[in-house]
Amino acid sequence: MRILVNDREVDVTLEQEKTLGEVVVGMAGWLEDSGYVITSLVKDGVTLGLPEKSSWEGLNIEEVGNLNIYSKLYWEAELDDYLQILDFLNRLHNGVSREKQDYLEDSLAEERQAYLAVNRIASPSSEIVESPDNTVLFTLTAELAGMMQEPGSKGKKDQLLNLIHMYIIIINERIQEIHHPLEEFTALADLIMKTVDRINDVSILLQTGKDREAMESIILFTELSQKIIRLYPLLIQKQLLSPEDAVIEGRPLTDFYTDLNTVLGEMLEAFQSQDSVLLGDLLEYEVSPRLVKLAGFIRKVNPDYSKGADI
Repeated sequence: MRILVNDREVDVTLEQEKTLGEVVVGMAGWLEDSGYVITSLVKDGVTLGLPEKSSWEGLNIEEVGNLNIYSKLYWEAELDDYLQILDFLNRLHNGVSREKQDYLEDSLAEERQAYLAVNRIASPSSEIVESPDNTVLFTLTAELAGMMQEPGSKGKKDQLLNLIHMYIIIINERIQEIHHPLEEFTALADLIMKTVDRINDVSILLQTGKDREAMESIILFTELSQKIIRLYPLLIQKQLLSPEDAVIEGRPLTDFYTDLNTVLGEMLEAFQSQDSVLLGDLLEYEVSPRLVKLAGFIRKVNPDYSKGADI
């Protein structure tokens, strides 16, 4: 069996692999080490569906002449998927706004590809599964189905339009992160420091019965944390940051962040159990100092930042 990657033959020695599925999993791991993800497979001129791997993964490699594996850098593939999702959402918004059956049917025709794009973003290339009930798009299409059953219902229409608009904003933010990861990353420094001020008040908010405001502060912190997790690999892949330079107090950023997430888990448990004393201690002595150090590191990533901190 000849194996090609993006139409170029690669010298691969198959040892224990007996099936096509085993070969693909092995190649996916090899490509992942270089920051690439499989986007499509072509066996002897026939395209294989990645989500439908059960139909081909058991094929004996003796039955395969040529296997062409198409791959892209992870961020490039992710951008393609976000653009596909955005196109679906815009079509859906257009259809709902006009309440025209053909627009709505066009949107539903795009539904499956949008589902797959969401799953690709959420799953490693070799583990792609089609599970639309686990995606945000399931909510959208369920709302759409309800609206189509009740044509002329302004309440359902407005509810669906608001939901679509919210997801469009989120997807556009993700696309912006991919296009400008360094700018997005360095902008987090000031946001983190503002978050420090807010989360320091969480314990008091809980003690005074302002649970909703306290939860909003924790959610804001969680969202910033998730954004850093998304941006860091992008900076590495685009060679805007070296892992050797991603160090806080002599420790790799990944280790620092693992510790921070551990504390975050303890903080959420304290919040859920309404233990305001423990929550206050964690925020003051564990979370806040780490966030200040993290903000200082982020400022140092951009040498032009006017408030650079010495860590």
